[in-house]
Amino acid sequence: MDIGQFSMKTRLIKFLAIGASLLLCIVFVSGCWSSLVWSNIGQREFAPVINVTLSFSALPELNREIRVKSEFSIPKDFRDYIQNVSLEIKIPDGFQIIEGDIARQCDFVKGKTYTLSATVKAIRTGTWIIAGVAQYRNGASIEGSGKDVYVIITDEGASIVDELS
Repeated sequence: MDIGQFSMKTRLIKFLAIGASLLLCIVFVSGCWSSLVWSNIGQREFAPVINVTLSFSALPELNREIRVKSEFSIPKDFRDYIQNVSLEIKIPDGFQIIEGDIARQCDFVKGKTYTLSATVKAIRTGTWIIAGVAQYRNGASIEGSGKDVYVIITDEGASIVDELS
């Protein structure tokens, strides 16, 4: 083997070693970056796509008619228009809808508030969830927001809580 071939092999080995080292550094850095990004996803709070509120005219005691209202709007820092939004107040089986508007389709415009309202009556005791929900299609996915509360109906009275303890 002559000297020229030896130095050519040496250069090739050095080149491959440097290339492999660079590749390992890139993989390591991208793995650290990915880990950092994914670890912060659970900690970041995302702004709601649509603001949703839910209110009651009184506590929904057993066999008492009350008004439930949900209001929907686009947040100030979101886009100006959302097309074909489905709005709904979800009323559970333990309630009877007396009258009102609990579902609707509409196009949202920033600055306008959309309201659904219904008169309902608790007809069974239990722990129920009442929710105001807004959804729309964004490409292939469905986006939306909601507000829900637990309504606890007993023979002695009623309460509304955001979370069960």
